[in-house]
Amino acid sequence: MAEFIGGLFIAPFADRISRKIVLLFSTGGAAITTYVIVALMKPIVSSFTLFLIMDFILNIFIGIQYLAMDTFKGELWPTERRGTFVSLVRLISIGSLIPETIWLSQPPH
Repeated sequence: MAEFIGGLFIAPFADRISRKIVLLFSTGGAAITTYVIVALMKPIVSSFTLFLIMDFILNIFIGIQYLAMDTFKGELWPTERRGTFVSLVRLISIGSLIPETIWLSQPPH
């Protein structure tokens, strides 16, 4: 729902604003929201409502970021190689979550 709202928010401006500015705005917003989440970790852990609010805000920025990045992919990568490049980027980014999750789920020795 948050990413849908992010798309609705950016849609009227998408062709009038520089894609670089949109990407900077979304990445900056996601970074700032992440820092706020880390700073408020204790209250967020004890309040599910606060967690949902912060997660919603973060996902608005992430949704806008995906839209901007996908537009750049279409403009920068040749059509015949785009699928390969997108797959490779997603394999690396999503694939790296697997060992990270396993590593973080292990109890400390």
